Amino acid sequence: MLYDPEKEAEYIAEQGLLTGDPNVLEKRTGTDATVTAEANALESIITAGNLKDDDDLLAMLLGGEEADARSQDSEVTVQNPKSKLQNSTPSRIRFYRDMAFLKEAYGLLRETKRDYPDLEESDKMVTLTAPTDLKRRLGSPSQKESVIFGATAIPEEAWPEHDQFRLTEDVERVKLAITAARNTSGYWSKELLCSETHPIMQWLVERLLMEFARGEAPIITSKRLAVGELAFCFMGQVPSKAGTPLVVDAHAVRILPKGKSEILSLEQTLSDAGFGTLANINRPAETQSAQLLLSAAVDASLEHLKALEQDRQSRVMPLLRQEERRLRDWRRKRQEIIDRRLTDLDSTSATAKRLRQERDDMAKYIKDRQQHWRDMHLLPGESPITRLLLVIEGVG
Repeated sequence: MLYDPEKEAEYIAEQGLLTGDPNVLEKRTGTDATVTAEANALESIITAGNLKDDDDLLAMLLGGEEADARSQDSEVTVQNPKSKLQNSTPSRIRFYRDMAFLKEAYGLLRETKRDYPDLEESDKMVTLTAPTDLKRRLGSPSQKESVIFGATAIPEEAWPEHDQFRLTEDVERVKLAITAARNTSGYWSKELLCSETHPIMQWLVERLLMEFARGEAPIITSKRLAVGELAFCFMGQVPSKAGTPLVVDAHAVRILPKGKSEILSLEQTLSDAGFGTLANINRPAETQSAQLLLSAAVDASLEHLKALEQDRQSRVMPLLRQEERRLRDWRRKRQEIIDRRLTDLDSTSATAKRLRQERDDMAKYIKDRQQHWRDMHLLPGESPITRLLLVIEGVG
């Protein structure tokens, strides 16, 4: 497809309208170099139009060597004893390898759920005997009378004996187990890969989130921050009218004792607080000050997200206008070609009817494309959304 309005109109006229080919718009044309250049040009417009300001967050999620190299010492207190998960990989927000998360998270749940069976560890394998709520979550054959979550249910024929799930991080070991299962007992391996997408891991995340009441967030203390400083850590986004995230930003609103405040990235704040070396020293945090300043911190977070969106708009609006001009020119020239063709035809002929229908469809297509492209990639919704993840208090 051509992306130059004049070339496109000429091509449609010669190769489509004049030859009666209704599929002309589905065909590629021109030399490979021309097509590639034109396609890349339009792709750059669409890509820029869908810019998301989350590159720093993505880099933090994926990890980086410079973050892994950090090894500062600090003492941090967890106000809620249910929130004392330790950080072993400071370069990632998740802070854990998948197997380490499985062990720590399940162990944390067992502190309040004494009926949960112990994990069994051997070599690189962990065996988890599913407690009742996990069996229900995964659709155990013994829980047929319960409501089953179809999206996470494990097929009955794949359900392990004695409700024991054998999980490992060793990919090669899992491959061998799958091969053995195919050769001996069907297609269901007895050893499963421990990864964040496994239903058991999703269940663990949900159960941990349920440990906090609605509207609550953990608060910790750190000797690395200034005495009396409060760092409100947020994850925010600005959605488009179609619900697609336009801006995603992890940041912290940091309020100092004398009232001065600033907004820094979440990664920088966690580094400043020494979050990579959490230790529960059973020292309660001061929640009263945090509660009083929470509303102001939320307002600051929302204003920060609005500013990011305004900056984004200043960069993408010229691209929007460029695209809309291109579409208007394309429609005008294409309609002129159709109208000229119609003057030479009997208005009752099948060809004339088809051309009129094509003209109407073109108008509907352009209107729909403009509206949805604009809503999906460029225009923000009514207001940004922010969520408080954590509060860090500086102590002496």
